[in-house]
Amino acid sequence: MASKPLCVILLTFIFLFTSQTKAQAPAPAPAPGPTLTPSSPLNLTTVILEKGSHTLITLFTLLKDFQLLTKIQSQLNSNSQGITLFAATDNAFQHLNPRTFSDLTDDQKLKFFLYHVAPKYYTISDLRTMRNPVMTLASEKKGSWVLNFTNHGNQVNVATGVVSTPITNIMRQQFPLAIYEVDEVLFPLELVGDEFPPPAQFLKS
Repeated sequence: MASKPLCVILLTFIFLFTSQTKAQAPAPAPAPGPTLTPSSPLNLTTVILEKGSHTLITLFTLLKDFQLLTKIQSQLNSNSQGITLFAATDNAFQHLNPRTFSDLTDDQKLKFFLYHVAPKYYTISDLRTMRNPVMTLASEKKGSWVLNFTNHGNQVNVATGVVSTPITNIMRQQFPLAIYEVDEVLFPLELVGDEFPPPAQFLKS
């Protein structure tokens, strides 16, 4: 039978060994975190209403009435190069004759608004050094329904051949969507011919 001091030594050794083993045991794996899902596609309607809630109500309403929001949204979702919208303000539309759109055919109405959208994302820096002309969603062939850009110091102008107006506000400049506010509705030559300024029927008397 082991002596009492020997038993005490053995018990002490076993206690120390057990404590060390527990200390070296690996920590349990952390519980899995929430599964990350891809962000939802950019919603054009939401962006316009948030960014232009005080200045783009007319544009939004007309795009909705002519069922173009879905068409432009589809272009935004499917085009890897993004899009750029030149958004005429409420004030710009107030200068139009109320008969402007009633005098246009359905095809002309469609192209009129698609003319305000470029099928590519452009920053302001891009527009300053842009090689003209620039195609729009209304362009059916090279050279038709196009926009031109000129740089004057820190100001970028959008020209149609009928009107020339500066970009007055950067409403959004983040890929894949850029929105630039302009103070005039962009009239294409294809709608008003070669006259300048636009024929009186497009403007309030």
